[in-house]
Amino acid sequence: MKDYAIKHEQRSGKAATSRRRSVVRTFAVIMITTVGGITLSMANAKDQKNPGSQWTTAFEQKSEDAFADAFAEDVVLEAAALIKPVVGRDKVKVTMGTASKLYTSLEFTSKQSIGERTWLQWQATIPGDIKLKGVTVLTKNSQGLISEIGIYHSPLKAALAFSEEMGKRTNETLGPGYFYKN
Repeated sequence: MKDYAIKHEQRSGKAATSRRRSVVRTFAVIMITTVGGITLSMANAKDQKNPGSQWTTAFEQKSEDAFADAFAEDVVLEAAALIKPVVGRDKVKVTMGTASKLYTSLEFTSKQSIGERTWLQWQATIPGDIKLKGVTVLTKNSQGLISEIGIYHSPLKAALAFSEEMGKRTNETLGPGYFYKN
């Protein structure tokens, strides 16, 4: 973006400076980074209190604490891969920290926010070269913390494989009954 703005300014003169600032304010910069062997692609946020930005940063860090920092104490996670909702910051941070470490690749392909809701579309791969796609819906409370999470995976066979692996990885910390077991 910076290179484009500089070249554009050289062609257009000083008037481009104002347009460049407007372009930088208006559009998010797409970043691709590799962390721990996992490639993440996400929009660079202007506002770190944005739930979508907090969410993508937590996936990048693969840290339960990074997820917890974004969550309300009474956060509720519902997902296609869950048999029942996961309730409370401690349990949801374990679930999301585990999920972030399960993905061998994860790309957030689009983001839209309206009011207190943010929608993130994504595609991912888990071990066994199993491909997933989905949408995550984040709802923030009046303090700007994520209070509701909805994660919708597809296709079904991949979602079941993801759910079964999550169950194996979280059974000791969450207990049984949250994930699919074949």
